Amino acid sequence: MLLQRKKEADGTIVAIYSSSNILESKYNGKDLVITFKRGASYTYKDVTEKDYMRFESDESQGVAFNAKIKPKYEFSKNDVVDTTTIESEIDEAKKSEVDEFGVGVMNHMELVVREYKNSNEISEVNLKQISDMIAKYTELSESIKVEA
Repeated sequence: MLLQRKKEADGTIVAIYSSSNILESKYNGKDLVITFKRGASYTYKDVTEKDYMRFESDESQGVAFNAKIKPKYEFSKNDVVDTTTIESEIDEAKKSEVDEFGVGVMNHMELVVREYKNSNEISEVNLKQISDMIAKYTELSESIKVEA
């Protein structure tokens, strides 16, 4: 899923995405406002909660948008949006994700060290888990550097 962060306030859901085209959606239970990377913004009228949830939770918001929102709902074009703030929020959310994952890696490594101290052995399962976690952490970290 490409959803980076979701906030709900005053009956409106604001979600930001790590998508190749869609940056943000705002849904108030009726209308859906979508902001694209180049600043274009559209309001889709009378979107059902079911279709919104399908869009938000899809592995690709672009695919879901093109299949479930764009062909089905009337829309109006909004003023162009300065996307700088949204892009900064996405970058911060990605950095937080990497930091949290890094803490998880360290916690798992501490457990393995304790296991070794108690038994003088490290299971292959734990070694594989650490290796996989480090690879994922490296991938996440590099994706932030590449996009920055």
